[in-house]
Amino acid sequence: SEPAKTSLQITGLVATIVIIYDCLMGFPVLVVSFSSLRADASAPWMALCVLWCSVAQALLLPVFLWACDRYRADLKAV
Repeated sequence: SEPAKTSLQITGLVATIVIIYDCLMGFPVLVVSFSSLRADASAPWMALCVLWCSVAQALLLPVFLWACDRYRADLKAV
């Protein structure tokens, strides 16, 4: 129902979001989890790591959606 270019762009967008989220959010949280289990305590860098992951995740989604022509808002509409 939609052009192949648009379909490929959406597929690429979703794949990029998933890969970057896994790298920026999943891996650091796993490191923090394993480190806290091993040390049986939390360190200040652990809270900063999880905070960084949350901020990065919150900021990246609007950027990725704007990168897709289909979801890019027209300035006049905003």
